[in-house]
Amino acid sequence: MAVASIGGGASLVDLHHLGLPSIIGVGVLELDDGVALVDPGPEARLEALGAGLAGIGHSLESEGRRWPWL
Repeated sequence: MAVASIGGGASLVDLHHLGLPSIIGVGVLELDDGVALVDPGPEARLEALGAGLAGIGHSLESEGRRWPWL
């Protein structure tokens, strides 16, 4: 998945929804104690989100303690 830094500890993860770029992007804000996701997209793209988070040194598993729906 493509990850673009947009500055100030924020990134945009392109989820390649329907196999196409630039349809659904997730905002990722890096915080002192983890990350915050802005509009994480559909559950069907959870694997893509995990890949994008890995690209910036995070994982769904490490953040799952704050996201009980995982």
